[in-house]
Amino acid sequence: MLNVLKEKLEEKSLIGIRTIDQEWDEVIIGFMKSMDGNNLILKEIDEYGKSLGETMIEIAAILSIEYDDVYQKRLKSIVDSSVLFESENQVTIWNNAKELKNVILELIEKGIVATLFFDEDFFVTGKINECNDMYVQVNNLSSAGDDDGYSIHLMDKLIGIRYNGKEEQKINFLVEKKK
Repeated sequence: MLNVLKEKLEEKSLIGIRTIDQEWDEVIIGFMKSMDGNNLILKEIDEYGKSLGETMIEIAAILSIEYDDVYQKRLKSIVDSSVLFESENQVTIWNNAKELKNVILELIEKGIVATLFFDEDFFVTGKINECNDMYVQVNNLSSAGDDDGYSIHLMDKLIGIRYNGKEEQKINFLVEKKK
């Protein structure tokens, strides 16, 4: 593990680190900045490529190191492109499906990535393909900008839409970068 850390420090690589103090799905992601015998320092970034400052991690507390995976490569492309995702232009509309239909038709026409909320805690993110009074069809997109198939939902379960938020901007950037 130390050899990998030294190599990634030389490369100033983006890595993910999980420590003994984190939950199983938590990872600290950042660029290797420095390392001494006991600690390393990462320039930590969030899932949108924004700097969170420096984080010192005790080497003995490291459970795993992740590097060169698809998520990190895409995150690095965001950092390298100096893209800043802002929530100032985010639009969120909570309303019944009938009132949201015109918004959906505009999103379809413009090909905008959106998040659709259904009932309590269920949502999908992607580009909306079709909409009628009964159903809405979505080309689902993952957080990493990957095509994740299609889904069809009952319109009367739709309770809200969000577009131009940070997540939708990030997904759209990654989709466009692949073209």
